[in-house]
Amino acid sequence: MGSKFRFNPSTGTMEAESRVEADTKEQKISQDSMRKVHLKAGGKPNVSSTEGIVQFRERSDYTIFQFIEPRTQNVLGYIGGYALDFSFNLEQIKSTERMEQLLEGMKGLFRKMIAEQILRQVDKK
Repeated sequence: MGSKFRFNPSTGTMEAESRVEADTKEQKISQDSMRKVHLKAGGKPNVSSTEGIVQFRERSDYTIFQFIEPRTQNVLGYIGGYALDFSFNLEQIKSTERMEQLLEGMKGLFRKMIAEQILRQVDKK
C-alpha cells in the first residue's frame, strides 16, 4: 500500500505518481499552477530546516469539516487541522466534466485512505 497519488492536471484526475510523472513530461506545466505536497510515510510532511514556525491557538484556530449522515446526524468522518488549505487548478477545471473527473479522483483517494485505516484497525486486533 505504498502508492502515492497526485492530481494529474492533464487528465483532471488523481493518479499513481509514476503515471502522473509520465503524463506531465509530455505537457509542460508551470510550477506555480499547482502546489505540490510531498508526504513521508505516516502522513507527515517533509520538514525543511529553513522553514519558519507558525503558531496557532489550540481551539479557535482549529478547523473541522464534518461529513454527517443526514438521517441520523451521525458523523461519518471529518477533516480537521490548522491552516487547512484546499487548492484547485482552476485553469484546468473549465467544465463540469473536468470537475467531475477531479471529484472522482478525490473519491478514489478517500476510498483508499478509508480502506487503509480499516486495515490498520484490523491489524491492531
